[in-house]
Amino acid sequence: MASYDRSALNALLDAVLQGWSPLFVCGPEAREFLPELVSRMGNCHVVALLGSGELDFSAGSALVSQVVADHPLPDLLRSCLRQDPDCLLLDERWTEAPALMVQAVLTGHRVVCCSPRRASDTADQLRQLLQAIEQPELFNHLPPATVLFEPASGQAAQLLDGKLRTLLRNGVEVAALELPAPPEPAPPQPLSLPPEWSPRVPLMPGLLDKLSPFRRIAWAPLLQRGDDPGLASKFGGRPALKVGEAWPACGACGSSLQLVAQIALADSPTFLGEQGWFQFFYCADERCSATHPWEAWQPNSLARLLDSADVVLPEANLAAGAGYPVALISGWHELSEIPASEERAQLVPLDDAEDTAVDQAEGWVEHALEYSAYLKYYGLEENEVAAAAAQLKTHGGDKLMGWPVWSQAADYPNCPICQTRMQMLLQINNGGIEGGEPGEQSFFGQLFAGDGIGHVFRCVAHPEQMTFSWACG
Repeated sequence: MASYDRSALNALLDAVLQGWSPLFVCGPEAREFLPELVSRMGNCHVVALLGSGELDFSAGSALVSQVVADHPLPDLLRSCLRQDPDCLLLDERWTEAPALMVQAVLTGHRVVCCSPRRASDTADQLRQLLQAIEQPELFNHLPPATVLFEPASGQAAQLLDGKLRTLLRNGVEVAALELPAPPEPAPPQPLSLPPEWSPRVPLMPGLLDKLSPFRRIAWAPLLQRGDDPGLASKFGGRPALKVGEAWPACGACGSSLQLVAQIALADSPTFLGEQGWFQFFYCADERCSATHPWEAWQPNSLARLLDSADVVLPEANLAAGAGYPVALISGWHELSEIPASEERAQLVPLDDAEDTAVDQAEGWVEHALEYSAYLKYYGLEENEVAAAAAQLKTHGGDKLMGWPVWSQAADYPNCPICQTRMQMLLQINNGGIEGGEPGEQSFFGQLFAGDGIGHVFRCVAHPEQMTFSWACG
């Protein structure tokens, strides 16, 4: 690295990293500067898409996942965005997907790009690439704090109104970084009833009649952390295997799959079968080459019914994610629930006023919204709203059966044999939430996505057909 006073550059980087604007690290030493830059980011999740060779990111407190693969960058970038990282590091191949890179910036991700060119040449290159794909308007949509800098020479510039503005020259400040003023918060809007609403009967009796045909029972696992309980219903640990069977492997990268859940059918509270095991595995190897790991019918997961009573337990945990904890499923807590909001509008015949009251009751309990005129209008006193909302619940934690809670839109797969929509069998919440009520807890954290929810589905007519999909929150 060239010798010059680094104090101005350090102050500039600290100012830029206070927000989430993109950075372009330019010049011949750009790649080698990435570990130092990441060490300044603090506690965050970083995904580094590197064409070849890993870097040492051990300094600092960021969690860095390095993806060293020669797959097309657009496919890798889309896959990594579904993991909802705080920051993306892209090598010089960012030029293969400039529009996707800018879209990642505009959807709230910090993006750091490497360029062997100088800062001014890199800005011109980005502009030309976006023009070539007929999306030049994206260049002007980059945040004003977008900074291009050369760690070797101490040059830095800011993109402002589509033009480069010099900030540092040879490590000396020429102009101060301009940041946009934060927007003024919108004044709170008072809640009021639509004038066309006439006096209503109390909410709950009629609402419960409408909801009852759609009510389902779910079961939340009661977990006891500790050592691997062996051949038992559990989360994590070593799976039951047929005699002579190898540990299941990922069909994408070949790594041993992580056992997520294993349920002895005899202990199951629902109609899984009479003997044998239900098992769900997922590839926890961060180097996995699956390009669409969130979609159903992908080779990086396995859900199955093991009908053999003659099973053995492997001597060692071979999974790529063997460091995950283990817990015994000591029992099940029965829950009653209705469809989540993503499906409720299509399934449950509520009028607009009832639907608004449902949202208000849920929001009052979950998000501490102010007790509103909508609830009073329906005859609910403040101390009764929590009980009313409990009748309207869809549980977002780990559970067996019931209704799915969706991180994004509802997305049921179809059975490949009969083409009918499959039913949710198991929900896995990826948030690692301990404590709380049954049905709101989650055992695993960062197994497949940041704060996402995944579901194992099966076909009722063809129960051997099972698949898994997830979406980030």
